[in-house]
Amino acid sequence: MMILIKQIKISGFNFDTLKATAVNFLLTFLFFSAVSILFHPDNKLMAQTHTDTHLQFGDDKKLIEIEKSDLLQGTRTKAGGDIKRLVGNVRLSQGNTILYCDSAYFNTNANTVEAFGKVHIVDGDSVHIYANKLDFDGNKRTALLKRNVVMNDGKSELKAEELNYSLANKRAILTKNVYLTDHKTQVRAERLVYDVKPKFARLSKNVRLTDGNVNVRSDSLHYDVNTTQSDLFGRAQLVDKETEITSNRMRYNSTTREGSYQKGGKLKGRNSTLTSENAQYYGEKRLAVFTNNVDLTSPQYHLRTAQLDYYLDTEKAEFNGPTVINTNDGNTIHTNKGVYDAQNDELTLLERGKVRQDGREIDADKFNYNKRTGIGIARGNVVLIDTAQNLTIKSQNIDFFDAKKEMIAYGKPLLMNVIDNDTLYITADTLKSISKPRQKANNNPEDSTKLIVTPAPPTLPDTIRTFYAYRNTRILKSDMQAVCDSLTYASSDSIFKMFGTPVLWSDSTQFTADTIYLHTKNNKITQVALLQNAFVANKVQQGIYNQIKGKFVDGYFTNGQIKTVHVRNNAESIYFMQDENKAFSGMNQSRSAAIRMDFSDKKLHAISFLTNPEVVLTPIEQIKPNQIRLKGFVWHQDKRPLTLNDLF
Repeated sequence: MMILIKQIKISGFNFDTLKATAVNFLLTFLFFSAVSILFHPDNKLMAQTHTDTHLQFGDDKKLIEIEKSDLLQGTRTKAGGDIKRLVGNVRLSQGNTILYCDSAYFNTNANTVEAFGKVHIVDGDSVHIYANKLDFDGNKRTALLKRNVVMNDGKSELKAEELNYSLANKRAILTKNVYLTDHKTQVRAERLVYDVKPKFARLSKNVRLTDGNVNVRSDSLHYDVNTTQSDLFGRAQLVDKETEITSNRMRYNSTTREGSYQKGGKLKGRNSTLTSENAQYYGEKRLAVFTNNVDLTSPQYHLRTAQLDYYLDTEKAEFNGPTVINTNDGNTIHTNKGVYDAQNDELTLLERGKVRQDGREIDADKFNYNKRTGIGIARGNVVLIDTAQNLTIKSQNIDFFDAKKEMIAYGKPLLMNVIDNDTLYITADTLKSISKPRQKANNNPEDSTKLIVTPAPPTLPDTIRTFYAYRNTRILKSDMQAVCDSLTYASSDSIFKMFGTPVLWSDSTQFTADTIYLHTKNNKITQVALLQNAFVANKVQQGIYNQIKGKFVDGYFTNGQIKTVHVRNNAESIYFMQDENKAFSGMNQSRSAAIRMDFSDKKLHAISFLTNPEVVLTPIEQIKPNQIRLKGFVWHQDKRPLTLNDLF
């Protein structure tokens, strides 16, 4: 062990008060003592020379040098150790390591230093360590610093209550209230292992990281100061404003503001929670991308998909790949691409999707539904199937309004209703349906003393559905066709009400009026009511028509076939009579207050004139062409839809 003393002040002597003889004696003693030690045959240093005065002990590779001290005091321990006490502006060195402090105890035998005050270690060109106390082992080349420890290596600054530094490995271990910053990122923990050369930190126990944009927590964290990349382990949590991402393992870069997890994690926003196997976080874009088994839960929806892009500020989720969405009211949605806006509670399907809702199924190229407004919009080749009603609507556009229980279809809409192996088709410029709750019938029993109880009303559906068709309405069914400007139908009375020059055909019979009411029961026609300017024509053969007209006409059907027609108010008729060989024998033309016509096998069988009829019977050979038509007769064969192509 060697001690080099470059500059010291020796305590215990006052040269101004000693006499000259004492000074001479002391100097002579010191000189001969030094000479005897220097040239002793056992002294290993006797071959060395120094420009300064040095006291040397031990291996010079681990040499601690006392370069400066205002005051030096020497003591010897019971075990024979030599301890030097240095006070004031102390400077020690070992190789390229320099130690500054206010005071120190230097054990020359153990080659250790215990330093106090403003401790400062300079290791090489870049490492500076500050503390209030230091235990330095020159042989092991380790430094234990305590109280208000600060370390700076040019790239980062570290703080703790305690730091154990290895000069050989350039590794620092910090404990208790640990803090690291590189001026971009601040990290706190209870323990930190820092390697100076690679600028790599390992933190553990209650780790917290912040970079001014996010706050990160984990059980442990590895941080690369050069790249500002963090690897988090154990209960990792990243908080960005109101968004929280958690995983057992996560990566985050403070410079790029990008992060990820690969083995499962969760995002929790203001209104949504997401889980997935993998995720990528982009802080600058305010975006998180989730892949593999993505699951999104909100107050209104539960969504499962293959990939989802989540925008943190707007809480919009863009999903891609096979997706299944379940709503809180029991609906199911299938699609491959779409957007969910959690803030506005709005769902948009950007590729063809299928929505199952309240016994209905809706397919469309695009679909949008806002839960708050209750408005749904389906676009492009829309198909609505109502299995409960055996009803299908095809259209380019269908809009839904929850508040009014209303649906509007437009863009070549077509309604198809399956009835006993037959199908009713209705088309118009616009189709609309409204559902309303049925008002409950009064079913309160009478006073029991009267021994009379009001019978319960028949069981009826809880909802009344009203259907509207506007502009260019057409109806097609195997046994009935119709055209009109507009139409309504209510499930409460099962009546089709046709307005705007309506024309109705049943087999070979044509009905026209200002308004037509078509009564149905069990999906079959039971009655036709023609209101104002009523006209009924029955085709016997080409050019021959039996005709009746009046203010009102009621036609009655059995099993879907016309049986009886009643004409009221200003009734007129033309009826062609046939003999037993079906040859025409004459024409019956009449006027009366009322007329009744009976049909058999879809043909006119009998006609009755009621209330003062005026009847003119003309033989067939005497009939003139201008006599065979009642005024207002038009056979609208060109308007009659007979195939699906005729509906458009």
